[in-house]
Amino acid sequence: MPADLEAAGIDALWLPELPTVVQLFLALSLKGTTEEFARGVIHNAEIYLVAPGPTAAVAVSFEFSDVAPPGHDPAWEVPSFHRLVLDFEVTDYGPHLVEVYVNGANLAFVPLVVRQP
Repeated sequence: MPADLEAAGIDALWLPELPTVVQLFLALSLKGTTEEFARGVIHNAEIYLVAPGPTAAVAVSFEFSDVAPPGHDPAWEVPSFHRLVLDFEVTDYGPHLVEVYVNGANLAFVPLVVRQP
């Protein structure tokens, strides 16, 4: 699905001690064609947190299927909005990355830095 992620950004998290659990609130706003959101078409979204080091953990993975509202003009994109709460354990200071994928295609990299106060 050729979707667009409107905007994303987190600058820094200031955490006094590690390890600790952090909650991120994300609003995922996607758009697609009427065909991409036809009845029965299922999409898969994955949000990864990449910490310093070689491993990436899936923070959340979910399927969604939205349908264009009645009377929707097929020339216009269909919106799909999802609110997410991500809980993850932070074990290291330094750069982290939140990666957003829909149907296997990367939509965004959201950088953030975990700093010590």
